[in-house]
Formats: sequence, structure tokens, C-alpha cells
Amino acid sequence: VVESHRASASTAPISIVILGCTHFPLLRDEIASAFAALRALPEYSGLIAEKIELVNPAELTAKELFRSLASAKLRLKSDERCVQERDTFFISVANPSSPGVKLTADGALDKDYKYSRDPGHLEIEDTRNIPMLPAALSAPSLNLIKTRLPEVWRRLR
Repeated sequence: VVESHRASASTAPISIVILGCTHFPLLRDEIASAFAALRALPEYSGLIAEKIELVNPAELTAKELFRSLASAKLRLKSDERCVQERDTFFISVANPSSPGVKLTADGALDKDYKYSRDPGHLEIEDTRNIPMLPAALSAPSLNLIKTRLPEVWRRLR
């Protein structure tokens, strides 16, 4: 982010960072610490504002969904019960059949490929959404869900 900002030739320091991936809000403290550490380095001090606002678009999306469901009268009333017995969660995984996709040995998106993709190419389906099941998750992902999303963990099992 900082190098991209420097390359843009903008003179304004970075003051707002949009946490554009669904797992970034889980790492909010680590991201803020990383920016603080970079700001302490002389070569980056002028590129990073003293206070950075971290924007969580997932929260804004959830609020908009709540308003949309309410205005369409699709929210459950207090005396109603959901007919679905279990929650269903989904996770994005690499789509190996996507033309040009670059994968690691374990089937994940290659880091350089993942972070060098151009935004706005919605026709490229290099990921797909699948049901999130504990058996399909890596140990680090399971640990992240258990420790940072305990309610999701409880509802997954």
C-alpha cells in the first residue's frame, strides 16, 4: 500500500485504509501496528498520517443489508422462528479451472498473482464460493475463527 501510494506521486499522507478483504477486519490491530511501525521509519514518515482511519466495508454492507431487509419486510418478527435449522457460511477458494490463474502447491492463489490482479474484472472467476465446513479449513483458519469469531465457530459446529 505504502509503495503504491509513493508511486502515485500523491503528496497527501495515507490517512484512510479500506479493509477490502473480509478477513482484514480480523487483523485490524496488526494492520494499524504495521502502519505505525512504518511511520516510525524516516523513509515512510511523510507518507503515513499520524492517525489512520481503517474502514471496514463489511460492517457497512451488513448495515445496508439490515435496512434493505427491513424495508422489504423480510426480517423475522420477534415471535417468528427461522425455518432453517443451521446457519450456512461460505468461503472463497481458488478456482483452478479459471484461465490464467496461478496457484501454490497446496491449491491456494499464488501470492504475487493474488495481489497483482487488476480490480474491476468481474468476468474473471479465479475464486469460487463454497460452504465453509470445519473439515475443509486449514488449521490457521480454524484457529482464527475459534479465537476471533467465536459465535461463527459455535454456529459452524
